[in-house]
Amino acid sequence: MDDRGSGPRTGTGVAEQWSDGRVDMAVIVCLAGSIRCFASPSNGRTPVVEACAGRRRFAVTGPVLVVALAVALGLVGCDRGIDSAQGAAATGFRADATTVAEDGRARVDVVLTGARDGADYEVVAVVEQRRTGLIEVGDGAATERRFTGLVEVSTGDLVPIDVFVTGPDRATLTTGVVLDEPGASIDRIVDDEVIDTMGDGEPDTWRIGIAVVVVEPGNYRLNVDLADADGARVLSTTGIGALRPGPGLIAVEVPVEVLERSDVAGPLEVVNATLSYGDGAPIRAASTSSAGTVPAPRW
Repeated sequence: MDDRGSGPRTGTGVAEQWSDGRVDMAVIVCLAGSIRCFASPSNGRTPVVEACAGRRRFAVTGPVLVVALAVALGLVGCDRGIDSAQGAAATGFRADATTVAEDGRARVDVVLTGARDGADYEVVAVVEQRRTGLIEVGDGAATERRFTGLVEVSTGDLVPIDVFVTGPDRATLTTGVVLDEPGASIDRIVDDEVIDTMGDGEPDTWRIGIAVVVVEPGNYRLNVDLADADGARVLSTTGIGALRPGPGLIAVEVPVEVLERSDVAGPLEVVNATLSYGDGAPIRAASTSSAGTVPAPRW
């Protein structure tokens, strides 16, 4: 489970996702106008789902399973937003953009496939009308041209980034990123225990305490996945708590009956953790790919 997904500007959209960025279901119906639908994974890589009407690109990237996306795209009549100069169709020109958080900024990487050898291309990333030119990596002689650059973005929420490619071929793309708040973190597993929450003498809940650090006071939610020794996700769970600025503790809980169905036999790693807060739209405070390993519970 992840902390945030934003729906379309016009129409309706639903996305259910895990914290590693996979979208298990996505149904997008556009009634009119342009839409954008993002799902932002904990590692900061986006987009997962994007669909835009008119001359905007639509894309599905990353490990995604989409339901009824073809229907949605048929309704909006999207195209890929890529144009080539006369005679360029044979090159099979394609542009792809990815984004990752790096040192408090967003690194935007763009790959042009089927580009013209030695031709001049300009690639620009735009965030809230601020333009950043991306620098080409390599000598520009290959049919696959790569551009990269660091872009300043705000923290705590999904920031869309528009990418414009101009030259003999042209493309318009949209990507995005979510950056953690400076000073906030998900640290480590502190303890775990199997407890009786019903008061009937039978253990019914596995509780895992995880140390965190927050900057803002508020009601926080910690979403995590539990993975086995092979890295396969066994289950997902969540914990909530009211925290003040500084170190704190949030316990995530798993019902014993879920453990029994999952047939947990060995140690589990707490992975793909995201910490968010806010009574309205959640603001992401921190994330980590791993918070440590915990032995399989006994009861």
